[in-house]
Amino acid sequence: MVAWVTVIIVLAFFLIVAFSFSFPIVYVYICIISMLASTVGLVYNSYLLHKKEISQRTREILLGEILRKEKYCTGDDILIALGKQIAGDRRKIGEILVDMGAITGEQLDDALKIQLKSR
Repeated sequence: MVAWVTVIIVLAFFLIVAFSFSFPIVYVYICIISMLASTVGLVYNSYLLHKKEISQRTREILLGEILRKEKYCTGDDILIALGKQIAGDRRKIGEILVDMGAITGEQLDDALKIQLKSR
């Protein structure tokens, strides 16, 4: 971001010098076009940073992440449950893990409460 601002300042300085010393008009046009492009780049960069910040704040924590973090089950258990979903099991991952015996119903409830609080 600082680089974009620096480029715009340098181009503005060059534009002032170009007008002061009567440089050919082509140089002035090149400088103006470069300033516009740099400004667009600065605005777009700001937009991307803002979008990234919003997506990080609003990202929902996945149930599997919570279950692993709380050490209720292993990553392998979650992968097996996900494999069952891919194979066509329409149940939610928590139900599959309970049926597999990887977690208890109470652990599932705790993890769902944590997930709900994180929203």
